[in-house]
Parts: sequence; structure tokens; C-alpha cells
Amino acid sequence: MKLKPLILLYIFILLICLTFYGAIGLCEDLASKRKATLDTNLDEILGSIEKKYSSQGFSAKFTQESTLKAMEITNRATGKIMFKFPGMMRWEYETPEKQSIISNGSQLWIFRPKDNQVIIGKARDFFQNGQGGAFLTDIKILRQQFHVSLVKINSDKYYKLKLVPIKENLDMDHLFLKISKKTFHVVEIITYSAYNDENLICFTDIQFRNNIDNAVFNFKIPEGTDLVSLDEL
Repeated sequence: MKLKPLILLYIFILLICLTFYGAIGLCEDLASKRKATLDTNLDEILGSIEKKYSSQGFSAKFTQESTLKAMEITNRATGKIMFKFPGMMRWEYETPEKQSIISNGSQLWIFRPKDNQVIIGKARDFFQNGQGGAFLTDIKILRQQFHVSLVKINSDKYYKLKLVPIKENLDMDHLFLKISKKTFHVVEIITYSAYNDENLICFTDIQFRNNIDNAVFNFKIPEGTDLVSLDEL
């Protein structure tokens, strides 16, 4: 018995629909599996970073470029840093002029020898929400205070993470971390403000150390130095 042309048309349309929706289901399944893989990779990457940075202090050399987009001004600086859990850090700027930013986790000192000035204040006011790389002194901040996602890049050497603060912050709208796949060192931090100002910090010669003395993260104010409160700025 021959099928009528209209019935053949219905069958043809049905086959197309089954193929189309089957393809959609397959794509959705693949997308779901891909997301699960990315989530797994991200969790493993964060776990490796946490393991690396929560057990010991570290020192490094750094270069910094800060760009004010509206004024098209870029400032460059270099120096050395030391970080230690919890919340201890020391930035020693060598160029363009000497300057020290020191925190013992609660107190902050900014020493400017050229101006014979020391700015003092509370560390949490200056490094709030992990600013200034402060999350490297307490790596749990990454998961606690940021939405973290893995950015797909074409690199055999690095991972790239995007961090968006859970709480709105005009000074830090989002940031990117470049992570070494081999060592899980954070080798680059790029921070963007809500005004699209950019702060790039690159770390080299990273050395993890168990013997960094806590005294390094305290500062004795030199006699005759002008004192300025951070609250006055």
C-alpha cells in the first residue's frame, strides 16, 4: 500500500523535529558536562592555590603599573614584597622613589622618606576586601569575598581567574589573576575600578619561606618624622 504524499510529508517533518531536538539535547548535555568540568577544574585550582599560600610566607620582586584612564596617566614602580599569614605584608618601593607600606595585620604604616612622613591607620581600612593583593596574606578571602570564575585562555603555562567582589566596591570592580600551572604561584594581578582605572602588579623571583620573622611587619617610626592619620586623607 502506497502512502499518500501528505502522510509522507508529516513523517518527514517528524524526523526533522526528532533530529533537531535530539541535537539540542546533546548540545545541552555537552554544555552541562563542560560546565561541570570547568567547575571541577576551578575548585582544584583554588584548592592548590590555597594549599600553596596558607602554609607559609613568601617574598618576591614586583613591577607595578597604575593607569588612570580618564587622565591617560600611567605610573610605574618597582620593588620587593614580603607577605605572611595572617594579614602581614611589607611593600618596599625602590622606584620611582623609596616608600614602604607595612602592615602587621592590624596596624598600617606608610613611610615616605623623601617627605619625612609616616601615614598611620588601620590595615583593614586600607586593604579592605583584599585590595592591594592583601588576599595573598589570607587566601581564604578568595572564596569568601569574591565570585570566582575560570577564564578560558590559550596558554600551556597559565590559568586565568576572574574575581568579582561580592560586595560592591568602586575601587575594585573586578580583577584577574594569572596563575602558574606548574607552581600555582600568583604571578600577575590586574585590578579594575568602576571607572576602568587599571592597576597591574607582576611578581617575579617568588620564594616561599617558613622563616620570615614577624618583626619584619612592624615599623619603628623615626624621630622627627611627621605623622599623618589615614583618616585625615
